[in-house]
Amino acid sequence: MSLAAKVYLVLWIILSLALLFLFTFTFFIGAIIVGILVMAVNFFRNPPEGIRPNGSPISNTTRIYPRPRSRD
Repeated sequence: MSLAAKVYLVLWIILSLALLFLFTFTFFIGAIIVGILVMAVNFFRNPPEGIRPNGSPISNTTRIYPRPRSRD
């Protein structure tokens, strides 16, 4: 195997690893962006409990129901 063939082999290996890294890194960044977008849309569509869209807090009032009368 000549020196030129060895150099070309090393260059092909480096090029293929660089392309693999580029595609996987691009896929990873894309997945992170999609995840952030899904979380943001979910947050703005359904705000957390206790917060109304106008910013006023929700008061958790409970009803007191009368005890049912027995049929005696």
